[in-house]
Amino acid sequence: MYLQAIGILVLFMAFSGLMMTRRLPALLALPSMAVIIAAIAGMPFRGILDQVLEAGAMRLSTPIAAVIFGGILAQVVRRTGVAEALVKRAAELSGDNVMVVSLAIAAACVLLFMTLTGLGAVILVASLALPVLLAVGVRPLAAGALLLMSIGVGGLLNVANWAFYMKTFGLAQGEVRTFALALFLPGLLAVGVFVAIDIAVRGRRAMWAEVTDSKVPRVGALSYLTPLLPVVLVLLPPAAIRPLLRAYCHDLPNLGELLEWDFPIVPAMLAGVLWGVIAARRPTEGRVQLLSASVIEGIKDVAPAIGLMIGIGMLFLSVSSDPVKACLIHEDPVTGAVSGPLAVFRITSPLGYVLLWGLLAPLALYRGPLNVWGMGIGIAGVLVTGGVLPAGAAMAALMSVAQIQGICDPTNTHNVWIASTLNVEVQDLLKRTLPYAWALAVVGLCVGAAMFLRAG
Repeated sequence: MYLQAIGILVLFMAFSGLMMTRRLPALLALPSMAVIIAAIAGMPFRGILDQVLEAGAMRLSTPIAAVIFGGILAQVVRRTGVAEALVKRAAELSGDNVMVVSLAIAAACVLLFMTLTGLGAVILVASLALPVLLAVGVRPLAAGALLLMSIGVGGLLNVANWAFYMKTFGLAQGEVRTFALALFLPGLLAVGVFVAIDIAVRGRRAMWAEVTDSKVPRVGALSYLTPLLPVVLVLLPPAAIRPLLRAYCHDLPNLGELLEWDFPIVPAMLAGVLWGVIAARRPTEGRVQLLSASVIEGIKDVAPAIGLMIGIGMLFLSVSSDPVKACLIHEDPVTGAVSGPLAVFRITSPLGYVLLWGLLAPLALYRGPLNVWGMGIGIAGVLVTGGVLPAGAAMAALMSVAQIQGICDPTNTHNVWIASTLNVEVQDLLKRTLPYAWALAVVGLCVGAAMFLRAG
């Protein structure tokens, strides 16, 4: 049994090295790992076909649907000019104060990436935001780091990401929402501290210059609500509208169920799409064409993410299967004692949880073993199904360390593009952002320990 466990762990390390050195893309590595791990653990061939490949491809079907609608919504926000208008309005209203401009641009980026995802969206927003920051005197490295941090913090409230954690760990929407909101506030503080230290103190280069020669796109006031609507629908606590429902809907027969109801993620995104299309001010291509083009281009934008999520589903079911769990971790049915290579992750106290995951958090970099879009989800699956960690604590750990991966990882395509555009080294972006992202990850772990672990 231990030989099989060693083989599985060596395989993890080998594939990690291949992904870190970019010799094998995660798109191919994840399903390959899923099959080989299941074979090492002794899963029958029929089981690999049915339980790993077939069921794994559909394991994250709900998050995949959310990602697709998120891509469509992103296209609507881009095609209607809302994204461009938000950034330019922020620049106009903030004047020539470097801190005010930086905070305004950061706030606009946080807002946008509550719904936007993908390299295309980053290129669009960065192409508008970076000239503003550079014109007001922010140094290129600081401008790139601020953009990355704003993208990462905004992603905490991206409801498409919530669907992934909900499905993977079997958590209720309210649990993921509460933790994400709790981490979002320290994230905003981290952005503010970065502006105060790295931009206002040591990042200023020159005085205000003209941002662009182009005018702000003509966008109707209602269109500005497009990126906000899905977030508001999902975030709106039922308690906030219960008095209104009781006052005006007292004749509804199912009022009790309605009062406890959370707005689903996919319909929230669909509402944002329809709102954006309807509120658009005389789109040149026509509303039907706007919607159809957004659907086609939005699906194309998220195709790589969908491929990754299919592989993640396969890997998750592989490492969560009984044969693999039996190799990696064993719980005595009588004493409850856990043994096996991953038993080191058994957490007996909130302090141990924070220290262990906090120290290991940088392993999320370079497609490492704690990367949420790679092996990290597989390891978390073993820890949850093996009884080592509660599902909520595993979700909090991965979402926390994902801040390091999402903000700092030099293998992210958007990190590489931003570095190239600013003519800075991508490794320098890692060095500049890592202290803030690591601190944010530790704060998230503290919040997760308080929410999901009992002191013991």
